[in-house]
Amino acid sequence: HTSPSHLTVFDGLLYFESTQQKIYRTDGTVAGTTEFLTGTTVTDMQVFKDELYFIRKASSSQGYELWKTDGTNITLVKDIYTGWQNSAFCHGSTYNTCSTEFQVFGDYMLFVANDGSTGPELWITDGTTAGTHLLKDINPSSASTSARPMDFFMMGDVVYFRANDGTN
Repeated sequence: HTSPSHLTVFDGLLYFESTQQKIYRTDGTVAGTTEFLTGTTVTDMQVFKDELYFIRKASSSQGYELWKTDGTNITLVKDIYTGWQNSAFCHGSTYNTCSTEFQVFGDYMLFVANDGSTGPELWITDGTTAGTHLLKDINPSSASTSARPMDFFMMGDVVYFRANDGTN
């Protein structure tokens, strides 16, 4: 498969995205490599609470949103930016302009999303629609992509990242 990216081990299989905008999974053999999902998928994938999370655009009437799978069922976690607009951090309208970071800590996962009013900001999920929400509008005066939170890392039980709050 052409230029595999976003390689992630989940449930004993390696999942990866191809340049054909498909997610494949493999057990390491040719016979055990199968297409898992067709359609534009982007960004890193993240295992969280025994499910695999990723950003996907499922149709032309929907933007890039947060999705998850248990390996069988594929579910939209939340339509953060309703309509065709992209809640995933995208510079343009094509899949290769999108990116986000995921950071799991305890029973939660942080990520960057845009709800259409705040710009790219810090979001949190517990894996449910109701438990997915804006955690903090770090730079309320800017919808700029340069102000977005990035470079997440954990030290102990604290998550650190960098962002532009308009002053610092």
